[in-house]
Amino acid sequence: MARLWSCGFELNSAVTGVEYGDGTDLGLANSSQVVTTKVRSGTYAGKTSGGSAIWKATPTANLTFVRFYFLFDFTPSGSDLTVFQFMSTGNATQGSIRITNQRRLKLTDRNNNQIGDTTESLSTNTWYRIEAKVDSTGGVSAGVLEARLTGSVFASSSTV
Repeated sequence: MARLWSCGFELNSAVTGVEYGDGTDLGLANSSQVVTTKVRSGTYAGKTSGGSAIWKATPTANLTFVRFYFLFDFTPSGSDLTVFQFMSTGNATQGSIRITNQRRLKLTDRNNNQIGDTTESLSTNTWYRIEAKVDSTGGVSAGVLEARLTGSVFASSSTV
């Protein structure tokens, strides 16, 4: 049976190593806080500032699915910003979901090469459901990365 992990921001908890990590484990790479404004549902949400936060997952299983809700209130300038990153157990990047300065999401492989298409331009101050799948049962260069926006696949590869 698969393990379902969820953070406790929604419960007004910001315990390091539980709700967010130190940048090397499942969690948030940079500072975070619990807020009561701009929540998706309920009373609380987790917030990062500065556009440099990275949610990371280091799957210990060969097949991992992740779902999270994302709202941004600015347009990135310059370089793409990483929203979510899959890490190997050796802390090497397996792939990531990034947001461009056109407010589009894109999936990239371990070498930061874009996989498939980007999404349509996203609106600021709108909640989006983002899902990701990594399947490493096929080994290196035969793994699967897939990204979804609001239930629809926008990019995938079976050769990562």
